[in-house]
Amino acid sequence: MSRTAEAQQAGLTEEKLAKVEHFDESDLTSREKVALRYVEFLVLNPHGADDAFFAEMKRWFTEGEITEIAYTVLAFNGAQRFLASIGQEPVGAKHSPETYLVA
Repeated sequence: MSRTAEAQQAGLTEEKLAKVEHFDESDLTSREKVALRYVEFLVLNPHGADDAFFAEMKRWFTEGEITEIAYTVLAFNGAQRFLASIGQEPVGAKHSPETYLVA
């Protein structure tokens, strides 16, 4: 089974995926929103997550789930950065290599 099929089987729809870019203003669940905020911290501002944020994460996720989210996000982000560094665009990517730069 492909990841796409697994995601669809788990309830991911195109409609839900479209809400990710502006998740804070969406009707996604609080759990989904805090997970996406964590993704933003991991990729764009790794030092931005404070104790209050992690307390909120722990309201919704176990330590193991938090670790799994971080590992998955960072593995994919690392692969994308590697591909960008060698001039290859990840399959299905819609962003320029500048997307991978962190200030």
